[in-house]
Amino acid sequence: MNDWWPVLALALLVSAVLFADRQRAWAPLFRWVPVPAWCYAIPVIATSLGWIPRGDPAYPKLIGLLLPFALSLLLLEVDLPSLLRTGWRALAITALAASAGFVGKLV
Repeated sequence: MNDWWPVLALALLVSAVLFADRQRAWAPLFRWVPVPAWCYAIPVIATSLGWIPRGDPAYPKLIGLLLPFALSLLLLEVDLPSLLRTGWRALAITALAASAGFVGKLV
């Protein structure tokens, strides 16, 4: 159970962001930086500040268990008609950037 504390800490932080998103007082903050950006930035900041160790054994658990679940939850709120209205160029650039990021992780 000792190696699960980063998972619990990140879950609490992300839950706090999701709760703050529902509060009217925090609306201006989330208008400029959306919730998914915070959910990605919080773990990066926590690792950079040393709150979460870089080589923690919980990372494989996070990647294997929580990341697919979190990504599927993010995709549930996608407005497909609006996404398709952005045009094929925007979609192609997004797909290329995602592919480059994936290939960069493999190399």
